[in-house]
Amino acid sequence: MNRSSGRSPSAPSSRGLWVLVIVLFGALVGVVAALLSNAAGFGLPTAILTGGSAFTATVVLQLAILHFVLADQ
Repeated sequence: MNRSSGRSPSAPSSRGLWVLVIVLFGALVGVVAALLSNAAGFGLPTAILTGGSAFTATVVLQLAILHFVLADQ
């Protein structure tokens, strides 16, 4: 519990903001991965799959880290 405000850092409003940041960062990683894959000479369908995979892996990893960090609070 946060002593200054009496609210837990894992309050629903705080969680929503963290999820938003995680999804936006995942989207950025996915777009960069797709662009790099396309620049490397792979076709558009492969680049889209690469970007989607990078997005999914990033979001899942970050959500797991967030769960681990907030589990003790």
